[in-house]
Amino acid sequence: MGHPASAGPATRFASARFFTPWCALARRMRTQGFEGESRGPSRRVRATVAGCRICGMESHFEEFVKLIKPFQALWNSARVTCIAVGAPYERRSVATRIVLREEELPKGQAFRRVQWLEPMPQVLIAVVDFPKSTAGQILFKGIDKYEVVLETAATVDRVLLRWPLPENSSAETPPPRYSGFSWQDPFGYEKPWARNQFGESRTCLALTGTGDFIRDIMSDEFRRRVSSKLRLAPPYFDRIEELYEKLLPGIRHGASDSRVVQVIFPLPLDMEQTEDGRLALRAPKVAVEGQMRIVINFKPAGPPTLIQATHSTGKLTGNGRTVDWR
Repeated sequence: MGHPASAGPATRFASARFFTPWCALARRMRTQGFEGESRGPSRRVRATVAGCRICGMESHFEEFVKLIKPFQALWNSARVTCIAVGAPYERRSVATRIVLREEELPKGQAFRRVQWLEPMPQVLIAVVDFPKSTAGQILFKGIDKYEVVLETAATVDRVLLRWPLPENSSAETPPPRYSGFSWQDPFGYEKPWARNQFGESRTCLALTGTGDFIRDIMSDEFRRRVSSKLRLAPPYFDRIEELYEKLLPGIRHGASDSRVVQVIFPLPLDMEQTEDGRLALRAPKVAVEGQMRIVINFKPAGPPTLIQATHSTGKLTGNGRTVDWR
C-alpha cells in the first residue's frame, strides 16, 4: 500500500512489526521507465546522470542509472576515496570507492580535501568531496573511461581503474591489451549486508568492479614499506590494515584479493520503530516536498496457520475452531 509523506520532518505509520521492503523496491526500480535508446543485442544506451551524458554504456550501467534515477534529488555530493600506486597522473587503483551523499557542500565550493597523503612518492591516499555537478563528471569518467581525476586547488592527479599492458615484441602489431577489470551487475544491499560490505548503516545501491590481484601491483615488500611509512606521519595508521578499516571498511586487502572499485548510493531514508509501537520514517526535506510514497510490506510474527472461515452460526471447521468471517 502506498502512503504520501506528510509535510513534517518524519512520517510515522502505526505498526507492531515491520519488514523492510528495500529489495522489492530495487527490483521495481528496474522496471520503471528510462529515457534512453536500445541499439541491437548489445543494449547500448544513451543516458543522463547528474547532468552529464553517458554514451555507449553496457546494460549493468543502464541498470544502475535506473536504480538511482528516482532518488536523483536526494544526493548532493560525492566522496571519492582512492588508494593508488604509481607515478602521478598515471596512478593505478588498488581500491577506489565513490559514495553519493546527501550532504551539500557550501555554494561555490568546488571540492573539500578531507585527506591527501603521499607516504611514499609512488603512493597516493586521497579522500576528496565534490559537489553534485563535479561528481557527475567523475562518475562519467570512472564508468565510461575507467579513470578518476582528482582535481583540487593544489594538485591534479589521475587514477586509472584499468591500464594498457606492455606490448610483446613482435613484427606484427598486436591489439592493445589492458589489465583485468570488469563491472558487475548493480545490486541493492539491505542494512546488515551494507554494513558488512561498505561500512554503511543504510540500505545501499551499489555498482562494483573488480580487477586483477593486488599482488600484481603491490609486492609484499612494497606493502611492508608502505605500512612502515603510515606509522611515522599523521594521521598515523597502524599498517595498511588500519588504513582500510578506517577509510574503506568492507574492502578486502590481502595480496591475493582483487582490486575493487565501488560506486555506492546509501539511500538517505531511515526507518525505526518507536517506543509506542509506531514506525518513524526520516527522509530529506526535498523528498517530503516531492510527495514521496512508501510501500510497506508486513510480515507475520510466526508461521501462518490455516483457518477455514465460516459464519458464527455454522458448524465447526476441521480443526475444531469457529471463525467469524466479517
